[in-house]
Amino acid sequence: MSNKLKENQVIAAKLISFGFSSRSVSKWINVREETISRWKTQKSFQEAVQIEQSDILDYIEEKHFQLFMKSLNVIQKALEDEDISLKDKAMIGTKYLRLSAHYLIQNINKSSYHEKENNKFFKVNF
Repeated sequence: MSNKLKENQVIAAKLISFGFSSRSVSKWINVREETISRWKTQKSFQEAVQIEQSDILDYIEEKHFQLFMKSLNVIQKALEDEDISLKDKAMIGTKYLRLSAHYLIQNINKSSYHEKENNKFFKVNF
């Protein structure tokens, strides 16, 4: 079989990358479940599924980043809004810090660790 996938195979690869079962995919594109199983053993089909999964993850990551940036912007606007009381701003800030503390501490610790390791490297090698 050539490396080019047929239309049914491309559709199957997309559906499998979304997490659909072989049984569901076989019903959707009207082929036997055994056919799907055979396709799954072919390198070109496996690569197509991996590409589709990678595209999905890239899309999710991009949307997550956009949402994160919008959220930060909203928080910043709320903290700068003169119509919001100091107490409410403190609550917003506290909630933000509580939700982000684990991530921040983890990355600060990683950053500090890497700085220490780099300093050791430079002291030993230079």
